[in-house]
Amino acid sequence: MSSEGINKFTTSDLAIAAFLATYGYVLSDCKKLEGGKFYFEFSDPDSTARQKSVEFLNSDCCRFDNQVRNLKKLLYKS
Repeated sequence: MSSEGINKFTTSDLAIAAFLATYGYVLSDCKKLEGGKFYFEFSDPDSTARQKSVEFLNSDCCRFDNQVRNLKKLLYKS
């Protein structure tokens, strides 16, 4: 919970952030941190974003995202 009393959910995972945005979670901040890590912050008034991110990890969307990453690795190896 932030200092304003509004629940927030943060992640550094681009795919989870995209999944949450797809389900209507409102992005309140995003940036690239020192060291290249991403930072995404979502408003989470009903405290469901964490459960939704677990849903992503068990979904076909996650498997698809992993395959895209694997294909990119193959392309950039050459």
